[in-house]
Amino acid sequence: PGPTGFTSIEWYLNGAPTGQTGSTYTINQAGVLSVLATNANGCTGLSNSVGFGVFAVDTAAITYNAQNDQFTVVGNNTNKSFQWFTTISAGNPLVQAVPNSNSFFLDRITDSPLVNGYFVIVTDSNGCVDTSNTIFIGGVADGLLTQGHDFNVYPNPATSNLTVSLMAMPKSEMIISLRDAAGRQVRRQMMPVGAKQVELNVEDLQAGFYFVELQGEGVRAVAKVVKQ
Repeated sequence: PGPTGFTSIEWYLNGAPTGQTGSTYTINQAGVLSVLATNANGCTGLSNSVGFGVFAVDTAAITYNAQNDQFTVVGNNTNKSFQWFTTISAGNPLVQAVPNSNSFFLDRITDSPLVNGYFVIVTDSNGCVDTSNTIFIGGVADGLLTQGHDFNVYPNPATSNLTVSLMAMPKSEMIISLRDAAGRQVRRQMMPVGAKQVELNVEDLQAGFYFVELQGEGVRAVAKVVKQ
């Protein structure tokens, strides 16, 4: 912030006028900064000089390897610290993640019982902070549905169609979603009340890992499937 009580203010960078005349100065390059202020009587005063640096902040970005359930921060990770979070962790870092590690292995039993988003906050040696992109991953229930309702997804691996089958009649309409390894929804289908089975056509999807998510009244689970 600049001086107050003056009629005009002019900022100087390295002894040259910058063109900025407001009470605050927007830093866009390193150097030595001073301000020339003029009061209502036409008297001027030159402030002390302050030197400062400008540091470029590397954009934080993460990738996900579905083969081994590993998240990794891409780019130059020298002299940086890392804190891993999820979208449902209420601002608390993941206790399962190794402190200051640029990678994180997902434990689907403890870390992601449901579809969840993962991201990392990176701090560099200058104290600059950036938040990465968020990658959404489905947890694995491996056929176990909450409240004791069992369901199956078959065939697994699949080539053309996936069948989602409930062993017990659901109490409400169910939403069946299929998400890719990045958490993007690629299929969505309703299972009406009274039905116990739906089919999802996956023939045009690329080969890889996907997650079938089943949601209803008080019921939710996710199963990992493979598209060949």
